[in-house]
Amino acid sequence: MLKLQNVDVFYGKVQALSDVCINVEQGQIVALVGSNGAGKSTTLKTISGLLKPSRGSVEYKGQHIAGLAPDMIVKLGIGHCPEERHVWPQMTVWENLMMGAYSRNDKDGIERDLQTNYEIFPKLLARKTQKAGSLSGGEQQMLAIGRTLMIRPDLVMFDEPSLGLSPLFVEHTAQIIRDINKNGRTILLVEQNAQMALKMAHKAYVLESGRIVLEGTGEELLFNPYVKKAYLGI
Repeated sequence: MLKLQNVDVFYGKVQALSDVCINVEQGQIVALVGSNGAGKSTTLKTISGLLKPSRGSVEYKGQHIAGLAPDMIVKLGIGHCPEERHVWPQMTVWENLMMGAYSRNDKDGIERDLQTNYEIFPKLLARKTQKAGSLSGGEQQMLAIGRTLMIRPDLVMFDEPSLGLSPLFVEHTAQIIRDINKNGRTILLVEQNAQMALKMAHKAYVLESGRIVLEGTGEELLFNPYVKKAYLGI
């Protein structure tokens, strides 16, 4: 479904990704774990078209997408739920959700997806006229996920969805991601909480200093001695 092959990315003269190869099969949850500054968010931004690789290819459903404008990539079916949520604070919950559907013109489908979001996140229904900036961190994460789902993506990319959340809401967020996957969407998950990510993942990659250093099933990496020591504190 998604394939990155030998991807290099630079910020000016500083290389952020080096020879990155990632393969995401349809229906999988694929985790990308690593420490701060490893290049995880850069990888998602490259897929989304916010950054352009200097070398290598990015393919989605067999189509080369490196160099396409971000809005075109969204229309192809890739949704990006960003780090730190980035809701529009002065807009209402309903307005934020509708912004997720900006590229769509199927009025009935948009309304159905809106109601589905309210079923998944009842708190968003209760606060639909409330400004997004007044929501708690957990509620803003619900809103960011709901806004991404309004795109009706086939592939959903999550960037640090557990960041800044309470332990209870971290598990709730993990279950939401599992449910999204069970409902037919493919997931690419970037997460510093390696234990949470690897427990969920069908496949996983470890990224260090812009390079993939390990890959395997989530279970394999969960019990890998290096991963246990470096990322799980065991």
